[in-house]
Amino acid sequence: MQSLDIVYKLQRLALGNETDYSLPENVDWKEVIQLSYVQAVPVQVCEGLEILYEKNPDLNLELDTPKYENMRFEWCGQKLILEHLHKKHNKRVIQLTRMFADIGFRTCLLKGQGCALMYPDPLIRNCGDIDLWVEGGRKKILSALKPKWKISHIVNHHAKVEFFNDVSVEIHYVPAWLYNPFNNRKLQRFFKTTAESQFSNMTDYGFAVPTVRFNLVYLSIHLYKHIYEGNATIKQMTDYYYLLKASSYDDRRETYEFLKKLGLGSYVAYLMSCLHNNLGLSDDFLLCTPSNKRHRPVSELLWLYPWKIGHFIWRLFNGYLFIYT
Repeated sequence: MQSLDIVYKLQRLALGNETDYSLPENVDWKEVIQLSYVQAVPVQVCEGLEILYEKNPDLNLELDTPKYENMRFEWCGQKLILEHLHKKHNKRVIQLTRMFADIGFRTCLLKGQGCALMYPDPLIRNCGDIDLWVEGGRKKILSALKPKWKISHIVNHHAKVEFFNDVSVEIHYVPAWLYNPFNNRKLQRFFKTTAESQFSNMTDYGFAVPTVRFNLVYLSIHLYKHIYEGNATIKQMTDYYYLLKASSYDDRRETYEFLKKLGLGSYVAYLMSCLHNNLGLSDDFLLCTPSNKRHRPVSELLWLYPWKIGHFIWRLFNGYLFIYT
């Protein structure tokens, strides 16, 4: 059993989707612990291990030896660190929400703390940067920010803005995009027609987060980019796992039909396979029948390289390929 398989198994235990409470003897625990950090799920994997010990008290693991004592202590102490980070991120998001409101912009938090709210315990989700969707369009938003803050890494859907020295912030003028311009137009129309519900979906914390229906589309597009670029994490998969668990049958049916219209039907089937096989998601919550075929949809592949070539040429001339206005 590979180290990544061990991480997935412990994650399934934490999710309540694993009934095999045994582990092989030759586990490379250093690699397993490091992978849990790389996959951004150290607390959940550690909780899975605690469940394993509870269900199988006679379990004798090399992890219990003095060799791993310091590493295990640090690993299982991550929840205390995450509690501090969550408080800091919530504070920063509230500050950004109020700051943008003061200059006439509505905002909606993408991913991050909004996804954490779907977890049984929000504090077990790893914190990343802050992704804030700001209403108003690229030109208007960047014009308002440039006089006061340093803006870097401007791309076609977001820009990094240095508001704080302790949290990275990306300001989105649109949540996401697709390479295929025709399917992208449909996606942007969806964002535009559902925007009001997102900017007005306020939490008790004082900031807005997307609705379940919106997130089913948005997070699937976000995961799509990461899966085919080879850097999707178990944390991102777990976000979508909890999102599907919180969705209704109609939410899932309408989402799948829309994603098929975007040419992403085969990708969605592969994503469902990942969630079902690796995280143990029940068939009842899948968007469609799973498929193990991992290939990028043709509708996107045909536009991938022309888009990248065009983007590179624009950057050569100190410009940026802005698709949205």
